[in-house]
Amino acid sequence: LFHLFFQIIEADYFKNLGFSQVYYDTSTEQFLQKNIKRAIKDIAEKNREKYFRLQPNVNSLNFSNLPAFAKSYLLMIRDLDMTKRD
Repeated sequence: LFHLFFQIIEADYFKNLGFSQVYYDTSTEQFLQKNIKRAIKDIAEKNREKYFRLQPNVNSLNFSNLPAFAKSYLLMIRDLDMTKRD
């Protein structure tokens, strides 16, 4: 989730590294909300076996601007239940 966070916040850097998935268009300053929500849900699904209560609240994300998004994304991570399966 933190890697995804930086892919969103530092979009140009990751683009220059050759990452093809776009989450934030720096030229228009627009978030690709569907891509972001899908990526978060995919991460949760891939880790569901180990962290069975992992349910990121993507509806709490604020897409109005980068600082607001960053705060809401980090708060979403803070509120995750990372209980491991025994």
